[in-house]
Amino acid sequence: MVFNFPVTMTKGVKRVLIYTGPSRYTGEPILAWITTKSKNSKTGDMFTLWIVADHGAKSKAACGDCAQRDEACYAEGTPSMGARSSLKAIRKGSPGTVDARNWTLAEMREAFGAVILRNAGWGDSAALPQPLVVRLHAAAGEVRAYTHDASAVQRRMMLSVESAAAWTAGKLAGVRMAAVVPSDCGQVGGMPVPNGAVVCPAISTDGRVGCDRCTLCSGDDRPTAPHVVFPAHGPRAKKADKLARIGWGWQIVC
Repeated sequence: MVFNFPVTMTKGVKRVLIYTGPSRYTGEPILAWITTKSKNSKTGDMFTLWIVADHGAKSKAACGDCAQRDEACYAEGTPSMGARSSLKAIRKGSPGTVDARNWTLAEMREAFGAVILRNAGWGDSAALPQPLVVRLHAAAGEVRAYTHDASAVQRRMMLSVESAAAWTAGKLAGVRMAAVVPSDCGQVGGMPVPNGAVVCPAISTDGRVGCDRCTLCSGDDRPTAPHVVFPAHGPRAKKADKLARIGWGWQIVC
């Protein structure tokens, strides 16, 4: 398919396919693409990376060892429906899909250099070939990125954690973190916010400050910025809250 750059100036482009191949986690087939529009009021309108197993369901192939993968994933609901809809469109070869699997860094920069890239709306980019993730992060104008795999923390990326033990390990490793915490974290009578962290502004302001305006989750683009905690939220908040309470055990990590 012929594509005229840049993405932001080309009408009709909805999805940019960047990878089809084996998962680094399991070797099973996965797909990855970037959507060019978002109606998520908390993130704002930004480009979003999606990593999905070929069979279309959440699995270790796409999500790795995320503790919330099976029962507590915040991406269930509207995000998951959007991901499956995009997957169907890609398989059908629907208009609006661009094949970028062989793009060079220069081509990626021309397409993504003026945008904010969210990594990811679904899945963990540690499942992808890491040179591809490096190119994506180098090409994008800004990045909001997360991974649960401490060995796959790239530039401009946060390490996602869900427990006091993982928090301590991340601090010792010197990486910036994004932590899922109990739903009452930061509230009167709830779990205090861990030292060196702030509650996600999109949550604390009920979406008045979206991810597109906030740069806290930019990894080492903001090396001295605080870590960010996310009180359990989303359609499976109760299950996420339960896991977070077990993981943190109300322990405050200094």
